[in-house]
Amino acid sequence: MTTQASPAGQRFALGPTGIELFKSLFFIQRAPLAYLVESAHRYGDLAHFQIGTQHAYLVSSPSAIKRVLLDNHRNYAKNTIQYRQLAQITGDGLLTSDGDFWMSHRKSAQAAFTPQRLERVLAFALSETQAMIDQWQAQSKRQGYVDVDMYETMCQLALRVVGRALLSIDLSQEAPKLVRAMENALEHIVYRVTRFIDLPDRVLLSTWRFRAAVQTLDQAVFSLIAQRRNMPERPADFLTDLISTTDDGQPLSDKEVRDEIVTMLIAGHETVAAGLTWAWHLLADHPAEQAALRRESQAVLASGRLCLETLPKLRLARCVFSEALRLYPPAWLITRRALGADVLDEHFVPAGAFVIICPFIVHRHSAFWTEPERFLPQRFDPEQEHSRPRFAYIPFGAGPRLCIGQHFALVEAIAVLALMTQQCRIERIPNTRPATPLAQVTLRPPHGTKLRVRLECP
Repeated sequence: MTTQASPAGQRFALGPTGIELFKSLFFIQRAPLAYLVESAHRYGDLAHFQIGTQHAYLVSSPSAIKRVLLDNHRNYAKNTIQYRQLAQITGDGLLTSDGDFWMSHRKSAQAAFTPQRLERVLAFALSETQAMIDQWQAQSKRQGYVDVDMYETMCQLALRVVGRALLSIDLSQEAPKLVRAMENALEHIVYRVTRFIDLPDRVLLSTWRFRAAVQTLDQAVFSLIAQRRNMPERPADFLTDLISTTDDGQPLSDKEVRDEIVTMLIAGHETVAAGLTWAWHLLADHPAEQAALRRESQAVLASGRLCLETLPKLRLARCVFSEALRLYPPAWLITRRALGADVLDEHFVPAGAFVIICPFIVHRHSAFWTEPERFLPQRFDPEQEHSRPRFAYIPFGAGPRLCIGQHFALVEAIAVLALMTQQCRIERIPNTRPATPLAQVTLRPPHGTKLRVRLECP
């Protein structure tokens, strides 16, 4: 363990020695989430890693997380390998940009998430989900059920909702191709981030898939931008907002608009899809909770049209999704770079240090969660939510960089959960095991992990 004194007289946090780190490189590369979990258990809420002059910290206490993401957030930039690699896909979108540039574009994007726009999200989430259920109904007539790769299905559903709500286009035909392109691009990014030897792109086979994937996204998005610019009457949506936005008196370029659209396509479908997929896996293993959710959904949906005003009646649906995000946060890794020296929980952090926050660890911290490994949706009842530190639950990040699409995701997920449980029963396929989390850009089940959907009359 390293406990050397800092130049300021304070102490570095505990952590592995350089030799121990070197011996663990293969483990870190193959199973980064497992290594972080093990490190937190071994070294506590602030684990310190050092190779040469490079310092890194795994931060797991709500107080230190609050310091990084809120109280001293200007000292912690997104200039990390995680976001630099993501920027190869998203460019200078909201997810990867920093400083004044990020602030001006954040203000431009805010109009996409007003209550009026969220009402559209809800309507499209319901219509797209019902279309999916109707398709299952037709497929299941012979045997009464369909076996579904739920992650792939939720990805395509979420992408269609994003397309309708933010871009006013129907992505039903393009969704499989676009989802595949985004997955190929993101897999290349994960490979790059988890390799310690920085090989040239030209020698990596995944580079060709990556370039083809980005080209697919560019062709679709630039074509959409050109069409929208030529429309005499434009729909009131996110794309029109971007085209109409000025930055220092100048309209956004096609490249700037493209970056924000690609960011929304990726962030707007990937995280919601992963969260919903984990919710279905959890509900499949907890039939009593699924039955309670079905009763709530049937009662609320039978009482009339679902809208933002009536959405809070789906209280259990929100609790289920919140608990799924706690146990399996799609955004499982948050990274920052310290611009200047700081102190976190009385431990010295030098300028240039790499700071890692792992919501998966924080959300299962036994000091803040009773029976942290159990699926207990009721822990998100309002009276229980106030009993724990605010920064013990950060599925959408926190502070000024709180995910701009948080309410979009919640509205969509609650609608999908309610409508599907009203008409479907989700089961684990006999003789299959619970899904093992795959820590890539998001935390998701492996491809091909299927669940059984039985169709029932509402």
